[in-house]
Amino acid sequence: MKLPTLFDALPAVRGGFRKLEGVDRIAVLTPPALGDFVFAQPALAALRRAYPAVELVLLASAWVGPFLAGRPGPVDRVISLPHRHGLQAAPAALPDPATLQRFFEAMHMECFDLAVQLYGGGRQSNAFLCQLGARATVGRRTPDAPLLDRWLPYRHYQNEVVRHLETVALAGASARYRAPRLALIREDLQALHAGCPALAGRCYAVIHPGASDVRRCWPGERYAAIGRLLQQLGCEVVLTGGPAERERLDRVASALARPPLALCDSLPTRVLAALLAGARVVVANDTGPAHLARAVGAATVTIYWGPNLINAAPLHQVRHRAALSWQMHCPVCGHDYGDPFPYQGQDCGTGRHWWRRYQSRRWPRPSSTCSETRPAIRPPPGLPGPAVFQAGDLVEHRPAGGVVVAVGDEVAMPLELEALVGRSCGE
Repeated sequence: MKLPTLFDALPAVRGGFRKLEGVDRIAVLTPPALGDFVFAQPALAALRRAYPAVELVLLASAWVGPFLAGRPGPVDRVISLPHRHGLQAAPAALPDPATLQRFFEAMHMECFDLAVQLYGGGRQSNAFLCQLGARATVGRRTPDAPLLDRWLPYRHYQNEVVRHLETVALAGASARYRAPRLALIREDLQALHAGCPALAGRCYAVIHPGASDVRRCWPGERYAAIGRLLQQLGCEVVLTGGPAERERLDRVASALARPPLALCDSLPTRVLAALLAGARVVVANDTGPAHLARAVGAATVTIYWGPNLINAAPLHQVRHRAALSWQMHCPVCGHDYGDPFPYQGQDCGTGRHWWRRYQSRRWPRPSSTCSETRPAIRPPPGLPGPAVFQAGDLVEHRPAGGVVVAVGDEVAMPLELEALVGRSCGE
């Protein structure tokens, strides 16, 4: 039986897309990053509710299978992608043709009825999805991406959780917003106790000062000031980061009042999840551990670099705070990103788009990199708070007025941090 295409379903857009008939097995393609995996969880749950009897198979990075093993959730099975560094990796890092051929032959044997792409704009991922041999395909696409049976346009600036929910709605699932949730299991806690016995029974807060994208990294001395405040509140401080971030963690640790527990190794994801879930508060840049912390129920304060707030910030703030930097200049090359297009690697500021050329005339680019003083940046009109923010200032906006979180070298965490932690760890 031929499944309906997007064009067959167009008359039903206002009332929602129809569910596909005769679906027994669904494949869902997800990106390799931890944060992207977290953002996809509500969409996976929506698919499960729409198709309760199907086998839901996740096509994901190798770390996802061990993490989901034995964990309650919507996924029945995980198939590891042959792409260790993602579909968008450099040609030298992609699997060889023979490996890919064997993978797609195995996927054809799976006989997927529906394949769903939750992997960006589709330039590489839609072509990959179409080679799975599924009877129907669903996803997003940019104008230069391959067509799918049902698709929606990909526009960069959209909340990622909402984007994925709208995508699975093309297959008849509900697009009603739900925050990402991941359940902890006994093996997570056992792994944490075995790897970090010093934390047993302790009150602690986690600080994650690094990120793979340097534009998202708040200065280390400001994280150190937060760490000293948390220590004053009675919390032990735990610093987390990858092996490449050891120097950053050392700088933060050396400025604290008491030595922290520094976990500068690649923690297994299940250990990281248990560590974050047990923290009184998690303070981090906009990166995977911050999103995982919210999903396992921790209170969080996340620092966002301007545009990323649109895509990655939580919609609920009962237990979460999103602090925003209006620094629009790239700390790598100095390019002004106060335009509607996202960062595109190290070739930023080349004037490939008329708007960037226009902006370059309005805002002169600094001649050097991060160490040079940036000009003042004005926030969009209508926001409360100071009229002008110096570059690097971190501001949390509220309807009643601006609350300065960090200006220059002075740091004053919002009172909400004390509310999240408690006035002492004994509360």
